[in-house]
Amino acid sequence: MNKKIFIIDNEANILYSLKALFSETGFEVGVENSFCEIKKMVENIISAQSGMLIVDINFFNDCSWADFLHAVKGDEDLKNICVVVYTLNQDDKIEKRVLNNGADYFFSKNDLVVGEFFKKILKIYNNIIKK
Repeated sequence: MNKKIFIIDNEANILYSLKALFSETGFEVGVENSFCEIKKMVENIISAQSGMLIVDINFFNDCSWADFLHAVKGDEDLKNICVVVYTLNQDDKIEKRVLNNGADYFFSKNDLVVGEFFKKILKIYNNIIKK
């Protein structure tokens, strides 16, 4: 089974650091670093056949990240994809909103060290595969 992951972030240093770390461990990594319409992003994720989506909701304007999460989880091909969200916003309310809108995991970028974040995501991915 090919290990595939898709990352959406407009912060190049984080995006490409994560891509390099995952690639080094045998993952095929799809990326999106510039905003396009939600439908097109969903199509790109489906095409990549990823088992996990990592997305920075700061990538979206305030109202469209929820629409994006609903589009991902509402798509028949993606309904079981594991969605990991991370953001600069540490507010408990945003975490609750993100999880209520379809994300499986939430992390704050304020506490983010890319190498440690990678290890956490890798552990989550490996646990998903065991199920």
